[in-house]
Amino acid sequence: FSLETIMTIGYAFPGDQSYFDQCTVVVALVTAESILGVLCDALAVGLVYARFSRAQSRACTIVFSDFCVMRRIRGKLVLMFQVAEMRKHQLVEAHVRCYALARHACPDETRPLFYFSTNTMRLVQPDDELGGMLFMSLPSLIVHPVDAFSPLRPRGSGAFEHAQSAEAGGAAKPGQQLDEGEVRGVQSSAHDPSSAYEFPDVLQRDCDLANGNRERKSAPPPRPDPQEEEDAIRDYLEAHKVEIVAVVEGIDAVTSDTIQARHSYCPRDILWHHDFVPCTFEGASGEAVLDFSQFHRTVPLECGAEDQVPLYVINT
Repeated sequence: FSLETIMTIGYAFPGDQSYFDQCTVVVALVTAESILGVLCDALAVGLVYARFSRAQSRACTIVFSDFCVMRRIRGKLVLMFQVAEMRKHQLVEAHVRCYALARHACPDETRPLFYFSTNTMRLVQPDDELGGMLFMSLPSLIVHPVDAFSPLRPRGSGAFEHAQSAEAGGAAKPGQQLDEGEVRGVQSSAHDPSSAYEFPDVLQRDCDLANGNRERKSAPPPRPDPQEEEDAIRDYLEAHKVEIVAVVEGIDAVTSDTIQARHSYCPRDILWHHDFVPCTFEGASGEAVLDFSQFHRTVPLECGAEDQVPLYVINT
């Protein structure tokens, strides 16, 4: 009975016998069975549609470069990697965020030996103050400045800068007394939130100072030796097992599902003084063609070009 009702096969009663002999109970049962059949069909169609339109399979079409590169541009260290979309219809409102996961030793013996921290990485390309929006039709270059606010930079590397600032501000020598104004000057020079980050300061960017978007409270610290700075960052990344996590989010235009793709980079995935090979070129009819065979390729920088802006990102 249920099979014939739900599948609308029919009952095939012989002769002129009326259906169910005017039995209202059976009519109500047929109505309930019909409604149940519609609900079962809707549930089956929904499960099949959800299975074939999963956001996880859609996220697999977002590609991250196998390596990220660490290089200098105009004297400043930056971390860069690429992200692209493999499908023709791109994500709507695509944006990117980056985090740095680090392991730290706990000085208290009553607690676990190590603990882990998560820190946000500021981006200058695309600008995270504008939402970090991405145009996924072409490969997008993600740039993080490794400045005094970067979680990739060891906090201890700026200690000598603070010490020099303290000396310049008039730190007391042994046996020397300072008045109240000088004490305030020494205390204020110990940490300047506009020059370096310490918990729980608001995370800033050095580029905002250069652009005039904010002011520095004290004189800028002296720039460290480039080789010493790079060695300190290498040792910090290895010792603290820093992992860089990149997250790309967007909305699929077909299913309206929110898509999230993630990729992580370890210290062994960072190539120093390398650059990405251009992977887009003009096709025969003038269209832009993306060559994914070149997407992950990197080349070492030539001697004398370590401090120059990549040629394929210069506005012409």
